[in-house]
Amino acid sequence: CRTPEYEYIDQHSLAEIAAQRRSVEQGIGTEVRMPTSTKCITEADKEGLLWVLRGGLTPEAAKSHGFRWHAGLHKVLIPIRDSIGRYTGTLARSVDGSAPKYKMLNGSPKYHMPKNVSGPIVLTEDVLSAIAYNRAGYCGVAILGTSLDALTAVHLTEGGRHEVLISLDPDKAGLLAVGRVRKALGLSDVTVGVIRPRRDPKYLPRQELQQLVQEQLTSNA
Repeated sequence: CRTPEYEYIDQHSLAEIAAQRRSVEQGIGTEVRMPTSTKCITEADKEGLLWVLRGGLTPEAAKSHGFRWHAGLHKVLIPIRDSIGRYTGTLARSVDGSAPKYKMLNGSPKYHMPKNVSGPIVLTEDVLSAIAYNRAGYCGVAILGTSLDALTAVHLTEGGRHEVLISLDPDKAGLLAVGRVRKALGLSDVTVGVIRPRRDPKYLPRQELQQLVQEQLTSNA
């Protein structure tokens, strides 16, 4: 059989796809809300479902966190909320290798934090890693990258929180960022510890995350 297994897409076609997606993004507007032209994450294409599953969530669990699928952008959309549940931005995650990997479609949030979760804060880079710590029983907070400014650090530690653990990805960017994040927390009256996971936290089992947190809390005591 000489039937080709893959369809060839030339550079012109790739450029057209990118232009179409930029046009869709422009049509979304700047209002801070989930775009209306989305599907439930359980109805996502295969790439979207695989990304959710690799990140440790079932499509149903992702649905409970408000994840949506945008067919026009071919991206998973993640609602970003603050500590009292206000919608502060919509984060789009590429699932087909296109750049950028993450893009904020609207809003300009500094972090994503679960509502009414007590206990020590565990700072992560991304939302799925924060959710992984939440599911392990802790207050996982995504700083949406590898930077944290001092004002945001003070805000995150308001309300009697006395311990903050930094758990960034164990790659070069994450390792270099730990010192900067620790410095930003310097103005806050909190005990700061550093968790050094062997992998991106969202890929680790719940029991391992619990062990990492407890070991660091014991070390801080």
